[in-house]
Amino acid sequence: MLRGASRLPLVEHIGTLGALAGALYDRQLALFRADHDVDVDGAYDAAAREYAVRRDVYGADAVAWTALKTGKVDVARAASARALRLKTPDPRLLYHAGMIARAGGDQARKRELLARALALSPAFDPVHAPLARKALEE
Repeated sequence: MLRGASRLPLVEHIGTLGALAGALYDRQLALFRADHDVDVDGAYDAAAREYAVRRDVYGADAVAWTALKTGKVDVARAASARALRLKTPDPRLLYHAGMIARAGGDQARKRELLARALALSPAFDPVHAPLARKALEE
């Protein structure tokens, strides 16, 4: 099984095929890069480009998560607020927002958001769910 950055060429190829077909694929590729800390500046740029076209909560989340990975905590916080604006019950949105709150030093908000993410789905992601539990123990 391919892991992490070793999957990047495959994911980028799928993105290229999607772009050739006229599909927007920047969000998924940006999130993959951010999750694996690969070309995070490019991931942020891609997420921002797609959000300019598709201004939905998942696009805002992609901007927030990639902004955090590039160290733009204030940008991440603002984008995260846009991602949560409809109160979409998605543990990934809540996890990203919780980790952004953590980076901004807001421990109470971090605990609230990560607890909500895990309450919705204790195993929402094989990598991020354990990280959420660990961050709650801090």
